[in-house]
Amino acid sequence: MDDPGKKPEKERAKPRAKAAQGWERTILLADDDDAIRAVMRNALQDTYRLLDARDGGQALRLVQRYIPDLIVLDVNMPELSGTEVAKQVRGSPRTRMIPIIMLTVNADIASRLEGFESGIDDYVTKPFDVNELRARIEAVLRRNQEALSASPLTMLPGGAMIERETNGRIQSGEVFAFLYIDIDHFKAFNDAYGYAEGDRVIRYAAQIVSKAVSSLGGPRDFVGHVGGDDFVVISSPSKAEKIAERIASHFDQKVPLFYGPDDRLRGYVAAKDRQGRSERFPIMSLTIAIATNERRRLERYAKVSETVTEIKRYLKSRPSGRGSAWLLDRRTQRPDAPAD
Repeated sequence: MDDPGKKPEKERAKPRAKAAQGWERTILLADDDDAIRAVMRNALQDTYRLLDARDGGQALRLVQRYIPDLIVLDVNMPELSGTEVAKQVRGSPRTRMIPIIMLTVNADIASRLEGFESGIDDYVTKPFDVNELRARIEAVLRRNQEALSASPLTMLPGGAMIERETNGRIQSGEVFAFLYIDIDHFKAFNDAYGYAEGDRVIRYAAQIVSKAVSSLGGPRDFVGHVGGDDFVVISSPSKAEKIAERIASHFDQKVPLFYGPDDRLRGYVAAKDRQGRSERFPIMSLTIAIATNERRRLERYAKVSETVTEIKRYLKSRPSGRGSAWLLDRRTQRPDAPAD
């Protein structure tokens, strides 16, 4: 097998041709057995960009040069063992988030525990089935993508996963409802009470949204945290309003308790607006905009986002201080209307 150290430009040019077809993830295969690397390459080359390393030192150099999306490491290799490579990968800020799968002939628990302590994400025992290897690679890549996308505050899927989930349902032709949940007057509360208290509100909102979906939604329903004080739920149109009502009701009941007694009694907090002027801001509430493709076409994520933004703008035009509000878009699109 050719030495990858002698053909970096070829390795880099090959995936660019595949990137147009969606094959853009890079996997480093590190094993001192040429035959095993050949088996892995044959199994994976049509799906991923592949880099080869014959020893631990070469593996580490390729990791530092290319920052692959995943590393498959043999435990026993010359120069540096797989465990030593894993420790160095985890020790560098540039590479610490790269998932690692370890190849091993040793299936005992003690060895695996040592590997997990070194930062290994999964194990594949030699001799391995190539279908199992592919499945484990996909599972680890998926978990890693979700973890990187997740909000560190709520651990809910973030923007990238929200868009991916929505596009998946659009492409499959599924009828769905998309709920966009925004906390009104959150900035005023955050300014008055501080970021730690603001984070408590965000975590509370994530909790009631998740509980409402668990209680009233279906098994495929989705909850995401866009960031800041914005959340998303994807459910079925028949359940969307019940979920929105439950979320709004629970939020309105409990959120006054986050305020001090005086502010709670007055029903507002005094704070500066975005222009620096003093203003009275009501107790926080929710605006929940619901878009659905039940009666109109939503053929791309941007159209979903545009629709909920329109609904949210309408709801926020109402006088403030009346508690949470939600609205389901019931507009019907004519069958002969042009696509957006």
